[in-house]
Amino acid sequence: MGALLLCTLFLLVALALLGVELRRYSTLRTALTHHQVPVQNLPHCPPVSLIVAAHDAAHQLEQNLASWLEQDYPSFEVIVVNNGSADASEKLLKTWQKRYAEKLRVLHLPEANKKKALAAGIAQAKNEFLVFTDADGQPASKYWLQAMGEKLQTWDVVLGFAPLRGTGFTGALSRWETWQTASLYFSAVFENRAYMGVGRNLAYRKSLFYKVGGFKNHEQLRSGDDDLLVQAAQKAEARIGAQITTESFVYSAASGNLKEWWRQKRRHFSTARFYNQNDRLRLGTTAALQLLFYLLFLACLFYSGTLALVVFLLRYLLHFFTARKVAAHFRSSEVLSLFPLFEFFWVVAALALQGQNALWGKPKKW
Repeated sequence: MGALLLCTLFLLVALALLGVELRRYSTLRTALTHHQVPVQNLPHCPPVSLIVAAHDAAHQLEQNLASWLEQDYPSFEVIVVNNGSADASEKLLKTWQKRYAEKLRVLHLPEANKKKALAAGIAQAKNEFLVFTDADGQPASKYWLQAMGEKLQTWDVVLGFAPLRGTGFTGALSRWETWQTASLYFSAVFENRAYMGVGRNLAYRKSLFYKVGGFKNHEQLRSGDDDLLVQAAQKAEARIGAQITTESFVYSAASGNLKEWWRQKRRHFSTARFYNQNDRLRLGTTAALQLLFYLLFLACLFYSGTLALVVFLLRYLLHFFTARKVAAHFRSSEVLSLFPLFEFFWVVAALALQGQNALWGKPKKW
């Protein structure tokens, strides 16, 4: 009787997970059909300010300044906030300012957290429409600003996709987790319940930033300049949209090793308690279903190995064939086939990360 109950519960959890996933990918497939507009030479693009906060990022700036400054856009400025860098950033930026005197503006600040650096850049921005990336953000095309600027004419906040590049297990894990996170927040925004965005590719109106109080409600946190800003915008009933055309993607390098990845995830998890209660419940329910799926799968193997493997395989195949079109668009086809491995690692890691933050407090390094 106990074995039957256990395997029945496993089947029900698998069906519940599939229901969540089918809805998410159905939403995204519909969005891919209706939200992809060619972005080359769009008329009436508003002036924008691109803001980048950089700390000891001379190497990344050297790699990416040209891709920002040479965007095909009628009117824009690039503001780099040099946030207390001790490397060659200041010298490098002076050189680039001579070459792009009309476009590049540089603010030199004593080292502060990222939010203070961004707030300083926003205060100095000449334009109402703001676009953000990180120092290591490399646009997929010269039409990135057109893609984001076109959406800013309709929306107060525009969420973009920021895929990662990386090799090995950590690189593949980072790519999978980034895509999965994006599939969640993009499907949410297309269902009018936006809850987060990613600062590596994000845009919003300057007036909205001040309307929601900027970062003051969470300025003590070293992260949250992106997702908590979107939370505040949603609470203020701002118009939140997304840009998912491939020309609007902004690439960054994945974490180089698991230690670096772990530290980054600890920082991200420290903002979760500030999310809307409904969003926490929704995300928590999905995470709980994923954890239960693997626990029950391992338990059912001892009682009915064939049934457990059949249910596992069916969920894998249905997930794969439902997600493959979306994964291909988001440049994640290679990691889709290994999703059970990454999903299992992720649900275990998420529990450990939450426990570590609860016991040792939030991380202190930017």
